[in-house]
Order: sequence, then structure tokens, then C-alpha cells
Amino acid sequence: MYSYGTMANNTAQALANIQLAQGAFHTLSLLMMTEYLFPKQAELKDGDEFDFIIAGGGTAGCVLANRLVMANHRVLMLEAGDVQTIDSLLPGTIVYLPKTNKAWNYLAQPDGYTDRCHKERSMFVPLGKMLGGTSSVNFMIALRGIKHDYDMWATAAKDSSWQYKHLFKYLKRSVRHVGSISMYPQDNDMELAEGPYMGKERNIGISQDNSTVLVDYIQSFKEMGNKIVKFPGGEHAKGYSRGLLTIAEGYRQSTAFTYLSPVKGNSNLFVSRRTIVNKIVFDEQKNAIGVRVSIDGGKEIFLKAKKEVIVSAGAIKSPQLLMLSGIGPKKHLKEKNITVVSDLPVGENFQDQQAVTVMHAARKIKYPGAFNYHLYPASLVVGYRSLKSCSETPDYATFSFIQERLEFLLQYCGLPFDFQNEICDRSYRKVSGRQLSYTQIINMYPKSRGKVTLNTTNAADAPTVETGYYTEEEDMHNMVKYLKDFLPLVNTTYFKKVNGSMIDPVGDKCSAHKYGSDDYWKCYVYCMATSMWNFGGTCAMGSVVNSKLQVYGVHRLRVVDASVMPTVVVGGNYIATVMIAEKASDMIIAKHRKD
Repeated sequence: MYSYGTMANNTAQALANIQLAQGAFHTLSLLMMTEYLFPKQAELKDGDEFDFIIAGGGTAGCVLANRLVMANHRVLMLEAGDVQTIDSLLPGTIVYLPKTNKAWNYLAQPDGYTDRCHKERSMFVPLGKMLGGTSSVNFMIALRGIKHDYDMWATAAKDSSWQYKHLFKYLKRSVRHVGSISMYPQDNDMELAEGPYMGKERNIGISQDNSTVLVDYIQSFKEMGNKIVKFPGGEHAKGYSRGLLTIAEGYRQSTAFTYLSPVKGNSNLFVSRRTIVNKIVFDEQKNAIGVRVSIDGGKEIFLKAKKEVIVSAGAIKSPQLLMLSGIGPKKHLKEKNITVVSDLPVGENFQDQQAVTVMHAARKIKYPGAFNYHLYPASLVVGYRSLKSCSETPDYATFSFIQERLEFLLQYCGLPFDFQNEICDRSYRKVSGRQLSYTQIINMYPKSRGKVTLNTTNAADAPTVETGYYTEEEDMHNMVKYLKDFLPLVNTTYFKKVNGSMIDPVGDKCSAHKYGSDDYWKCYVYCMATSMWNFGGTCAMGSVVNSKLQVYGVHRLRVVDASVMPTVVVGGNYIATVMIAEKASDMIIAKHRKD
């Protein structure tokens, strides 16, 4: 058991506590206490040659490295960050990771509304910057998307192998279940967990939140007409369940921990950390023959790839690297004086599932005891819901984080979601002494699109990110409908019994509109808008890569990460990105077995 230290009662104090903790964890990271868990740093020199070079040691890169070295290929993986540190391994320290050197802490371009209730003028769009990438800093919610999502990919890629029925084996192959899956604590139905939906001896451990505190919430969602399921997703698109989390044996299940660590001693695996990939190099026939990199800020060297270069740097960094290498929109590349190798819509089609925050105060609570950092910092209910009961495809998702330790509100409101202190303080005062339900209402199929472009020609610099959130009026119209559809939660038996209520965090920021009107809720959505950090689409199948994830117009180059998703999947990209890497590994191994 551990404690948070001095409990905060305002956002400024909570953020000060976070900074103290971040400083302590940074000091621990200098001791490299977790370095033994991962492959040792490779010693590289100019001209070194490998079968495959993976540019990016993130979510997909670690999966690829595992599968390719196990197939006896000589693999070099290049990662800009360092090893996972203690705070990225413990589930309860998630709030300490943003705005540290463990992430690319990017801000999108100003959008005209974020600064209404956020500290910055633009949305915070972070990416993991360590082994495991964003799987090492995400919210650890384990959802695999629904059948409809993947079938849309197959249509975009013009390849039926991307249909859900064919991808299912990869979704199952990567995960194992820890403990029991239950709707209520007394249930113990393991058939669903170990049978058709999850493997037994797999890499990523997944556990379910079986906290008794969720019983009343599950019942409330049932009263609203929702089906209660073991877990939503796959062919069972709609319904509510206890949260599934990528946590096992008390540790975050990143791909660095679950895929890379098990092969750390493989003689075919070489990993270079603190390494910036500056450019992919092509020969006269447009074959990718290697990369130019800088290690620890040192002199640039050239590293050769005998078979393929694989870009796995994520939905923001992968398009940046491709454009720096001459693959992207011709007009934009010429503006940056970059020689065009292949004219493709790289960086376009940027997507994220837009969300809006809603808070409720429920039953009265006592002062909570010590907190265990090996546990998730809140209890979680997830659900998919449609506005029309006859529809099989959900319209929106909700993630409800239930917490009785109210410093949670100040911390998460103030840092990951970056709301202004007055918003967080007002919410804290209104919920004080009561149980908190902190819900993200998520538009699962936004129409708005953004883009990623180059800011400079330095690979270490931040690219320009335009999120495009709410540029399509339909997205705002739909979000208002989803918000109003969710509001009757306060009319359920449990909330009436405990005199529960929705918290109004915006105060006078929307006072120009009549409370409860569509204009009021539109103002509320703009004010309480957040990102779910589920970025994708910027190197999409069908436009930038083919169905084998090979880049159009060049040879021996693939992209394998969330950027290849034509559309992002419901509920989060982690499990889907791992699936992409598993399928890509099979395709790569099969090709080079024939060659």
C-alpha cells in the first residue's frame, strides 16, 4: 500500500503534488532500475546492416520485433525515447506521465474554442516516447472495436482479409485473460473469457474491474434500457459492462513489457534507444535501403536494411517521417524543399474520437484509505449505446470512472485533460463529500478530419497537427444529442436514492444561453471537449498503403501502426493496433519465406 502524500483540496495544490511526484520518478529513472527488463542498448556504427529496420519502438514496433526475431530474422528497432520506467509500469501512476520526457507533448493548432475552458489555446495531443510508445502511457482500457469497424477497413482496402471474421484470430492471439469476467461480483463465468474471445497463453494480460462499487451503476445503465454484457465489442456491439483493463499481476501491459521483454536476450534483436530517425533512404529504383539516424544527439549515421524498412512511429510521427523522406503531398513537400519520391496524401485523414466530459455526484463517502499504485486509479464502466433501439451499430460510447478519492478529480481534470483550474475547482467543490462519476461521452464515428503536416524539416521537432474537431457541423449536432440522451442517468433508482446530480463545471461560461437548450449544450460541448488520444488514419490503407501495408509508389517500405487505419475503431486503438502488427508480421514473414 502507498499513499498520495499530502491530499490536495484545490487544483493548484494537486498539480504541485504531481510535479513533486514527477520529479521523484524522474530521479528514479536516472538510476535505470527497469533497464534490465528490456534489450540492452545496441552499439551501432555507420553502415551496419540488418534484415529489417523498424522505425519506432512503440505499440506496433514491439510486436513486430518479437514476431520477426522469433522467425529468425535479424531486426533493428529504433526508438526516440528510453526504457519504460517505474511510473509507466504501475497502473496507479498514469497521471504522472503526461508532460514529461516520457511523451511527445504536442499541442495541436489553435481551434478557436479549446481556450474557453482549457489552459491552452489548442488541444493537448500527446504520444508515448519510450519503449512501448503510447501503450506505455495510455488509459489502459482494453476494447477491441466492433465488427462494423473492421468490415469498413476491408472495404477501404479492397481486401476481404481485413474483415472482422478474418481478423478475429489476431485479436484473440494477442491477449490472455487474468481472473474472472463478470457482470456482478458473484458471477464466475469463465467460458466466455477463455473460450472464443480470448486466449490462455498470450502476451497482453487483460483483467476486469470487479469492484462492488460498480453494481449500482451497472443497474442504472440497465434501467436506461441498455443490455448488460460480459464486455462490449466484436459482434456484440451494444451494451454496458465493467471495464476491461490492460493490467495483469499489478502491472501495465504495454507491448514493451509483454512483447519486447520476453525476447530481450534474442541474438537477432538489436534495439537502439534515444535515436531519432531523420530520413528513409531510397535507391534509384525507389527501394527503401535503409535509414539515416542520430543517436543521443550525435553524428548522423546510415543503417542498411536488406529486406524492408518498417515505419511504426504512430499516427503523428509516421506521416512526419514519410514526408521528411519525400513521401507525401507534392505541393507541401516542394514548399519544404524536399525532393518528391511518391506523391501521396500522407498526413491527411487525421482522426480522433471526440469526447465531452460529464460529471455526477452520487452517494456520500467516508475518507478513503491508502492507495495501491498497482491498481487502476478508478472503477470503470464502459458502454456502447445507440439513439435508435433497433440499430445494431452504436452511435456513442461512454467511459465512466467512479472514484471516491476526490483528488483524482483535481489531478485528471487539471493535467491529462488540461482544464482550467477554475473549472476543476468548481467541480471539486460541488462534488465534495460524495462519490464522483467522471464520464467521457465519445462520438464513435466523427465526420470531422484533421491533418498532420511538417513544421520544420527536423525530425526531432514537432509536426503541425490540426485536429479538425467539430469542423463538420454534424459532429456537434450529434454530440449534443448524445449528451442529452445520457442525462436521464440521474433519474434512475440509484441516483434518486442517493440524491445524485449532474455537476455543472462551466459556470458562467455558458450563461448567455438558456440552461438545457441546444445552444447551451453546444456551448458546454465546446467548453468540456477532450481528446481520447486515439489518433489514426494519416497513412490510411487504400490511399497511402495497400492492404499489405506497403507504401504506394516505392518498394520495400511498409507502415505498421494506427496510422494505417482508414477509420479509428470504437473505444480505443491499442488492441486494434496490436492486431494490425500481428497480421503484418504474418504477411512479412510469409513474403520473405517465399523470397
